Amino acid sequence: MKRATKVGYLLVGLFFATYSAGFAQMENLTKNNIDAGLGLAYGSQAEQLGINVNAYIVLDPKFRVGGGLTYYFPEDVGAADENWFAINFNGQYLFYDEEYRLYGLAGLNIAIVGVNFDSSEFDDISETYLGLNVGAGIEYNINLADLFGELKITGVGNDADQLVLTAGVRFDI
Repeated sequence: MKRATKVGYLLVGLFFATYSAGFAQMENLTKNNIDAGLGLAYGSQAEQLGINVNAYIVLDPKFRVGGGLTYYFPEDVGAADENWFAINFNGQYLFYDEEYRLYGLAGLNIAIVGVNFDSSEFDDISETYLGLNVGAGIEYNINLADLFGELKITGVGNDADQLVLTAGVRFDI
């Protein structure tokens, strides 16, 4: 329980640090300052498709910070279900911003992996892993929104590391 409390405090602290840094830079922006998106993700270790929601604060034309949540659909593994949930805090640096955007990303990953047993004979188990993210992405504007795709390695430095492919749409808010 202590570990979950520490992770909770870390999440709240990172949120406020990101939020206040974005607010401090808002007066310098020439476009909308928040990009929010929805997409599908596939994790190589979770081996399941998941739903991803994300939001980024644009700090300047080249840099944005934010994060996302990914819920992977449960996998039936015999007498139990395996569940994966990922929380990511990332910085993105735009290398190219002409007819499409190309960016690199790096950040923090929190992966929660649980096994829920069908019978009451066994206790459900859950593990939380803290690691790093590194990857790249591309966005293409289609007037209404931006189509995006990302390829990243999440959980670097722990036992829940995996290659994740995410694709979806992002809107300027």
